[in-house]
Amino acid sequence: MSATERKEWVDVLKFLGIYAIYIGHYGEAAGRLYLFVFAFHVQLFFFAGGFFFRQPKTKELKIFIIKNVNRLLVPYFIFSFIVIFINALYYNYSYLYIKELLYLTLLGRRGSVPASALWFLTCYFTVIVIYGLLGMIFRKKWLLFLVCYILYAFHGQILVMFNVEPLSLIFNLDSAINYLVFFATGNCLFEFLDKINLNL
Repeated sequence: MSATERKEWVDVLKFLGIYAIYIGHYGEAAGRLYLFVFAFHVQLFFFAGGFFFRQPKTKELKIFIIKNVNRLLVPYFIFSFIVIFINALYYNYSYLYIKELLYLTLLGRRGSVPASALWFLTCYFTVIVIYGLLGMIFRKKWLLFLVCYILYAFHGQILVMFNVEPLSLIFNLDSAINYLVFFATGNCLFEFLDKINLNL
């Protein structure tokens, strides 16, 4: 199988994740489905995100970070600035309020960015970079998964220990620690899941 060949089961999984996000944004109007999709939809995206992660070598770290800045942060900033510009014209924002919105955009924190739906991009960037850096220390995938699981298990205690308010860290570092284990799980299980799919 070619490395560039699309995997239908991955596309189906991504579709289900996107549809779950769509339902989740209906809020309470989605009825019982609302709580159901919120139990897994964001975690599913991080899980699928780990499928095709390739661990960079130490000498590739700069290229690895630049690539993900271009892929994730550049679109985040472009669309955030567009949202601020359009809303500033429409609602006649003051200079000070625009300045505050630009500052919040630079922080990239979940729940406070002007284009709030884009929080996922900064969080995903943080997860990828942390996972890549940890992978340079812990070379075995199972060991890397174990480290991510420990961070996940003690995520709350870590925030309390450093007196960090939830959803307050730059580029969603606090959320990234929570979602890192799902990315690691996807990275560890992809080959196994793909073989099951090929045997069907």
